[in-house]
Amino acid sequence: MKLTVDLDCVGVAMSIVDVESEGTYRFVGVNTAAALEIGIEQARVAGRLFQECLPADYAAQMIQRYDLCVRTQRVQDIEECVVLRGEPKWFRTTLTPIRDEATGEITRVLGVSQNISGAKRLQAELQHYAYVDPLTGLPNRRRFDEAVINATEQSVYTHRGFSLAVVDLDQLKFVNDEWGHRLGDRMIRHAGEVLQAMIRPNEVVARVGGDEFYILLQVEERVLLDRRLDEIRSAIDRGIVLPGTDLPITLSVGAEIWKPGQDVRAVLSAADKAMYAEKAIRRLVRRIEDKYWADPRDTSATPPSAAKSAARSWR
Repeated sequence: MKLTVDLDCVGVAMSIVDVESEGTYRFVGVNTAAALEIGIEQARVAGRLFQECLPADYAAQMIQRYDLCVRTQRVQDIEECVVLRGEPKWFRTTLTPIRDEATGEITRVLGVSQNISGAKRLQAELQHYAYVDPLTGLPNRRRFDEAVINATEQSVYTHRGFSLAVVDLDQLKFVNDEWGHRLGDRMIRHAGEVLQAMIRPNEVVARVGGDEFYILLQVEERVLLDRRLDEIRSAIDRGIVLPGTDLPITLSVGAEIWKPGQDVRAVLSAADKAMYAEKAIRRLVRRIEDKYWADPRDTSATPPSAAKSAARSWR
C-alpha cells in the first residue's frame, strides 16, 4: 500500500532531492516548515541546485552529506550546526536514499530535519553548571580536578611542575550562627572574588567545599611559591571587609609544590596540613589581640603587633 502525504502538513522540515550525479543535487521541493527554517520561499528552491539557492558554505556542506548517503546507499543520521541568516542553528537530520524500482539506483533522497537548537542550549547550560559552583560562579571540584589532570599531562612534555594551594575561610560557622547563612554566603562569594583577582593566566581557583577553595598556581620553585603566598597573606593582613558591612574576612592558606611523578593527593594533603597550621596561628593571634585590647594597661599581655610579627616569622 502506497501512502500519499501532503508534506506541508508536517511541522518538521522536509525536502526531496533528485540525484543527478555524485556532487550534483537538485531540489524537487521543500515543505513549508523547511522554507521557514532556511528563510527562503518554496518557489525559489524547487528545481534548483543546492549551490544555486543556498549560501555557498552551506551548499558545500550539504553536498558532502548527500554524497555519503548516495555512495553508501544507507540512511544517514547527522547532527550539525548551520549558520542561517547570521544565526547558528542546530539540526538533527535524517537522509533516506530512495531507489528507482526499475533500476535499483538511488535517484532521490528524502531529508527530514528537526531543529534541536533549544535542546543544545539546554545541554550547554547543564554542562556549564556541571563544572561551576553555583554560589560563587567559580570552577567546582570537578573542573579543578580536570585542570590538575591537564597540568600533569602537560608536564610530560614541559618537565615542569606546579603548585596546589588550599584556602579556608576563617570563622564562617560563627558568622552563619550569629547573622545567618545569607551573610555567610556573601562572605564566601566575596572571598572567591578576592582570590580570583589574585590569580594569573592559566591558573585556576575553585570552590570545593563549604568554606574551602583550591588554587592551581603555575609556580614550581619554593621561593616563588612563598612570594605568591605572601601576596595573598598581605592582602588578608591589610584587611578584607565584606562590602556593605564592617565584617572582616580572613583566610588561611597553605600550599605545596607538585613535581612530575608525585601523587597529587599527597601534595593536596600537605597543602591542607599547612593551611590548618596557619589557621591555628591566626587563631592564636586573635586570642592575643582580644586579651590585649580587653585591658591595654596589662603589661603582661603581648602586643598584637608582636604577635603578628611572630606569626609572619613562623611562616
